[in-house]
Amino acid sequence: MLVTNYDYSELFLFNISTDTATYTNSGGSPVTLSMGAIIGRIGSSNLVVAQVSTATDGSQIPAGILAANYTVAAGASQVVTFAIAGEINSGGVVFGGSDTLTTEIFTNGGAALLGTIKDILQGKGIILKGSTNLNYFDRQGS
Repeated sequence: MLVTNYDYSELFLFNISTDTATYTNSGGSPVTLSMGAIIGRIGSSNLVVAQVSTATDGSQIPAGILAANYTVAAGASQVVTFAIAGEINSGGVVFGGSDTLTTEIFTNGGAALLGTIKDILQGKGIILKGSTNLNYFDRQGS
């Protein structure tokens, strides 16, 4: 069993814009969504799910980065908040499956390359920083 501790105090660094959408758990057990997880939007329903590059329903395209932790009960729906623009610490981003920032994303059916996950997020206005932003007096290098 893998146990990982994340510190999200410096995940969202500067000038964050957010949006909301509905996540529906159609499974038989609760689902935990982690802050920092990349989400995608299903084209036919406009619902959001954890983004995975191998999906073919539109959700393979990154829509944003979750701004909080959520636990969604089986059969329930939850409105989630996610960052759609701003500076984000890339070290706190949570990927689906074996994806990374350099994973290539294709259109539905694989006809055309849209770019890497990083390219798509940056095209939406999400600036991924490699470390914390120390431009402010309250961030003393921690």
